[in-house]
Amino acid sequence: MLGLDYNEQVTNELRNIPLSFHHIREGHTFYRMPLHWHKPCEIVRVLQGTLTVFLDDDVIRVTADEILFVNQEVVHGYEPIDCIYEVIDFDVNTIFLRTSLCKDILHVFTNNKIRVLPFHPIKNADLLIITKRLFTLASNSSPEKDLLVLGALFELMGTIYMQHHYTENFQLSKNATRFKPLLDYIDANYMNPITTADMARISGMSLNHFGRVFPEYFGKTPIEFLNTYRLEQACVLLINTSLSITEIACNTGFYDASYFVKVFKKYKNITPKKYRTMFSSGEQKE
Repeated sequence: MLGLDYNEQVTNELRNIPLSFHHIREGHTFYRMPLHWHKPCEIVRVLQGTLTVFLDDDVIRVTADEILFVNQEVVHGYEPIDCIYEVIDFDVNTIFLRTSLCKDILHVFTNNKIRVLPFHPIKNADLLIITKRLFTLASNSSPEKDLLVLGALFELMGTIYMQHHYTENFQLSKNATRFKPLLDYIDANYMNPITTADMARISGMSLNHFGRVFPEYFGKTPIEFLNTYRLEQACVLLINTSLSITEIACNTGFYDASYFVKVFKKYKNITPKKYRTMFSSGEQKE
């Protein structure tokens, strides 16, 4: 799993099946998601505002009542604008571990050359109904309801397959493929010193070529992306721990507390201390 320990810090993880649910609004530790990738599939439902989704080389704007399906291992990231949204992650391979049940259908969700299409509110009303029921069940889950959640998930997957609501022969972009090792490295080492030269080497590029290609794909310079990634980690610590600002700076790769505060204010328009005061009251535990 890539990025910010997403799967380990779930809002609601079902006890009996590998599925997690998040209700996300401003102040939630996952509100802004830098580019990352992971094994589970992901379903995103926007309740309010606009969510800009960076999906491989595509930019998709998802608005209220729209739903987006993110296939496993696709590089993606979220930038919300006055947004409230929900996310369900589920691991197809774990759900069907040691069984060949429905193997002809499952390739739609496990084959990297297939991508499930967005759900259109008018054209795909039945998919939206099933998905909304899945989110309702997952948000109010209990061990007794886990079978109902699993049933809704199977119904959704089966309907996607029956309607052929996916595109085949999809290929990850060259940039997504070569930057995956870098995202792995940043996730594992963001708390340590990382130079642009390190990032270029891990991406298999010369420093000059890396400096040109990286901003085209990420929309940020390498240092801006690294700082953004570290700041999201810092937000998790600010909200969920009692560590001091200095300790959080050290634990997220900034080392100098004054520089950390300066960068935090630049990107968040608020000091770390005020951010902690505003969002550590439990709002993120929706």
